[in-house]
Amino acid sequence: MIRNVKMILYSLLFVCSYASADLITIYNTTTRDLCVAVYYLQMMASNAQCATPISYIAAGTSAQINRPDRWFGYDRELVFVEDQTLLTNTLAASDLNAYHSKNVGDLQGSTFYLGDNSGDIYGYTVVEWDVVQVPLEYAQQELISMLPAIGNNPYKDTSASVRIGNDLSAQEQDYLAQRILKIRACLNQFCQQPLNNNVPSIALVCSGGGYRAMLYATGALKALDELQLMDGLSYVVGLSGSTWAIGSWISSGKSIQEFHDWVIHNIDVDMTDIDDDDVDLIADTVATKYASGQPFGFVDLYGACIANDLFDFFTNDKDQVYLSDQSTRIADGSLPLPIYTAISGESNASERLWYEFTPHEVGAPWLNAYVPTWAFGRKFNNGVSVTNAPEQTLGTMLGTFGLAVGVTLENLLQQTDITQNLKSALLKNILARITAQYGNDRAISAEYFNFVFGLPNTYYNNLAIAQLVDAGIDINLPYPPISGQRPERKADIIIFVDASAGTVGAELQNVENYARVNNLPFPVIDYTNIGNNAVSIFTSVDPQVPIVIYIPRIVDQDLLDAHQNDLPELYNYLKDFDIDQCCDDGACNTFNFSYTSDQARQMTALGEFNMLMAKDIIAQAVTVKSAL
Repeated sequence: MIRNVKMILYSLLFVCSYASADLITIYNTTTRDLCVAVYYLQMMASNAQCATPISYIAAGTSAQINRPDRWFGYDRELVFVEDQTLLTNTLAASDLNAYHSKNVGDLQGSTFYLGDNSGDIYGYTVVEWDVVQVPLEYAQQELISMLPAIGNNPYKDTSASVRIGNDLSAQEQDYLAQRILKIRACLNQFCQQPLNNNVPSIALVCSGGGYRAMLYATGALKALDELQLMDGLSYVVGLSGSTWAIGSWISSGKSIQEFHDWVIHNIDVDMTDIDDDDVDLIADTVATKYASGQPFGFVDLYGACIANDLFDFFTNDKDQVYLSDQSTRIADGSLPLPIYTAISGESNASERLWYEFTPHEVGAPWLNAYVPTWAFGRKFNNGVSVTNAPEQTLGTMLGTFGLAVGVTLENLLQQTDITQNLKSALLKNILARITAQYGNDRAISAEYFNFVFGLPNTYYNNLAIAQLVDAGIDINLPYPPISGQRPERKADIIIFVDASAGTVGAELQNVENYARVNNLPFPVIDYTNIGNNAVSIFTSVDPQVPIVIYIPRIVDQDLLDAHQNDLPELYNYLKDFDIDQCCDDGACNTFNFSYTSDQARQMTALGEFNMLMAKDIIAQAVTVKSAL
């Protein structure tokens, strides 16, 4: 009899285990957009199986999903992560534990909350939420109130809109109106004769190449200042390592000579050499993005280390230096307008899509869309910002522009001891999540909210997150922004400062190929002796074609010997300099971040000397273009 009763009870339990699925409501109270799914986990099993489609729940919103059928001997576990790719068909039981999965069986009710507890996200039932809601919300507000970037955000009450169209922004047009006066006066003096009506637009285009590119570009800029030609430039365009020189110099408010001397005497301090104050600033950078609900990852730590190294020159508040601040530096036309570059991580090798960043706007001609620089990184929908997140730090942006240097997260954390020095459990948890995502893989992209998300008739408008990578993956000379794709910005004279490793002239050939494919005016380049000359010039009889001046990172020994007496300091630094060997396995290797002061001065001396040798060629180009 007892046995029959047991059999009946087991049968009823078995039947009940296949009860119909029902709806459960999940509230995402965090600042993070989350992806969720329910998994079946059998008792004592090592793996769990996905039982529902993946659902997306934006920060501060709720969603209803189907709770799957109850199966005898199985738990139903709700898993919630930011990265949808983590929700694979099968997860290890240890993964469920790491992701803090929440049991959502019938006895737990039909309403659940996802809350942020010191940087980790947990699930709660209604009863549990009533207990923890107030302290969790209080902790979140405390975090936000302690972050200077959020409290000091001048645009926290300002909505941003996407601007459609490839005409220059009003701010850039105003800048050019101021700048043209200085350019005319500068070029008149430089050429020692009044220009004709045409004042040519000159763009300095600097390559990538880690610290080597930063130093070579710094030397070239120093020489332009010595030639009293800095005021003749309309634009200075950077990529990867050269953006570190351009961005740090312009943000500093100091002269290029002062910046050069500081770099030379302080470059032996490695970017990963940080103290407790630096750790706190880096922690604030990451916490600001976390509290603002923005994607964060390797680039935020990497960029913070770049800022830690280069911004010591002019500020202690290295986590509150912004690209948009440079608009004030250049507003009176006293400096060339800087343009920084990156490319779309979604585009393939045959269709590299370039983004451009100025102190005024971020966007791209292929998008036909731009946003204010201070709003880049905010969440947008249908052309309007839906959050008031503070601007990305300049350190983060420089990290994005130079993200192809091969530094891994694990290596960065080991060298800096950031994790060990952090005092906040929140930041330790955040770093643990970043580490779990990137591990020892090479960082390949930086992630930002896509400002054209939901905007009709726009490329990539279905992607909530945009990926950006170092533009040097495509061409190591940032030619596109001044190529004529935006006609108002087309340069009449392009000075390429090329610190690229490898075959001299190869990147210029890539530029020429880009111009031909995109039907952009560009002179025919003769590559026969391009690797032997410190300066080369290429022209065309077509007045629409820009004059190209090419200044590669070579030591022109004959030219150097000819200037032994009038440039003795530069001669002494360069007379025995084997730049090719230095690039291959010496200090000038792209992946090296440790230079002595003498090694750094040797590299800036090369950029300085080669640019000084271009004086007469530049004057010739200006005279020709002004006569057209």
